[in-house]
Amino acid sequence: MAEGGKAQGASAAAKPYEVLAHDIERPLTAEEVARGWDNLEEERSYWVPTADIEGTIPADLYGTFFRNGPGVNEVYGTVLKHPIDGDGMVAAVTFLNGQVHLKMSFVQSKHRMEEAKQRRYIYDGQMGTRNRSALMGTLGTLGSVVTKWRLPQYQYRNPSNTNVFYWGGKLLSVYETGLPHSLDPHTLQTLGADNLGGALELGLVAAHFRLDMERMRLICIALRPGLRRPSALDIMEFDWDWKVIHRMRVSVPGLNYAHDFLLLPDYYVFHMTPFIKITYGQALLIMAGLTSPGETLRYYPDLPSRFVFIPRPEGRCASREIVQVDTDPFHIYHFGTSEQHDRDNVEFIAVCLGKEFNMDFDKKVSTVKAAGKLSRSEILHILRLHSATLSLSESLCRIVYRS
Repeated sequence: MAEGGKAQGASAAAKPYEVLAHDIERPLTAEEVARGWDNLEEERSYWVPTADIEGTIPADLYGTFFRNGPGVNEVYGTVLKHPIDGDGMVAAVTFLNGQVHLKMSFVQSKHRMEEAKQRRYIYDGQMGTRNRSALMGTLGTLGSVVTKWRLPQYQYRNPSNTNVFYWGGKLLSVYETGLPHSLDPHTLQTLGADNLGGALELGLVAAHFRLDMERMRLICIALRPGLRRPSALDIMEFDWDWKVIHRMRVSVPGLNYAHDFLLLPDYYVFHMTPFIKITYGQALLIMAGLTSPGETLRYYPDLPSRFVFIPRPEGRCASREIVQVDTDPFHIYHFGTSEQHDRDNVEFIAVCLGKEFNMDFDKKVSTVKAAGKLSRSEILHILRLHSATLSLSESLCRIVYRS
C-alpha cells in the first residue's frame, strides 16, 4: 500500500536526490518557453558569436553535447496536432578552445525523405496528426475485418525525435515505436535505420537507456504491447563493442508501456502505468482513424499502478521471481536518481503526472498562464517530483510528494 505525504524539513543527512534535485531558479519569459515549438525549416551549422555567450567558456572544456527533439510543427502545410509527430532534429553543441559550435540536422528517416519527394504529408503520427479521413479509415478497417478476419496492418511515421545518445562509436537517434537511426557523430548525416546487428528482435527500442559504468554496459529496452498475444519486454545489456552480454524477454500482464526505467545493482525497475489501456475496441478506433495511440493516453481508474522489479542476471537477486509493488495512481514521466540500500530496500525519485494528465497539446498554455517570468516551480507545476522508498520484502511503497 502506498503512503502519501508532504515533504518534511531537511534531515540531518541529505539524500543523494536532495543534493542533485535542489531548487534552481532559472526564470524564463513566456515567449522564451513558447519558442520551443517554433518551426525550423533549415539546418544550421555555425560558431556561436562571443557576443551571444553569457560569461566565459572554460578553456579546458572539450567535447560535444547531443540533443534531439521535434524540429517542425507542420509538414508541407499540414499542421501537426502534437509536436511529438514532428521530424527529429539533432543538435550537436561542441566546446573547443573556449568557443562553441552549434550544428543542427534533421534525421533523414524513410518517412521524411518520401514526404520530401512528394511534397506532402503522407504518414500518420502516433499523437493524432492524420493523413486519411475517419471515413476512409473506417471503411478500410471494416474491409480488413470482414474479408481477412483481422485488423489491418498499419504503419505510423517514425520521426526519430525523442532521444539521442553515443555509445561504442554509434550515434543513435531514437523513437520508441521503431528502429533507431544511426548518425555520423561528426557530420550528423543520417546513415540509416539500425537494428544493432539483429539485436532488436522486436523491431524497436525505447527512448531511454541506462549505463552501468562499473561493468561498462549500455542497457536498452524494447516493449511490444499485448493484445492478440502477450506483451513482450526485451532487456538488453551491450558492451562497448555492441556485443549483447545479457538478453532477457519477459511478459508481465498489464505492463504495456515502458518509456523509461531504473537500473539498480540487482534490479531493472519499471512502472506499470494506469494510463495505457489495450483493448480490441480501442484498436478498432485507432485503425479506423477515429483516435490515435497518444489520444488514448489518460487515467483509467480500473487499471493498477505498480512498480515492477525484474532481477538482473548478474545481481545478487538473480534467482528471485519478478516482484510487483502497488503504488499511488500516477504516470511516471521520467525516473531520476536512485539508491539501492540492500537486497530489499530501494529509494529513488521520479517526475510524475497526476490523474488529470492527458496528451492534449496547446502551444498557448505556457503563454496564457504565465505573466512576466516563469519560475522552475511554475514550469513544473503539473510535473510533480516524487521520492519513493520501497521495501520489496514487505511489498510496501512510501511516496513523498515534492510539488
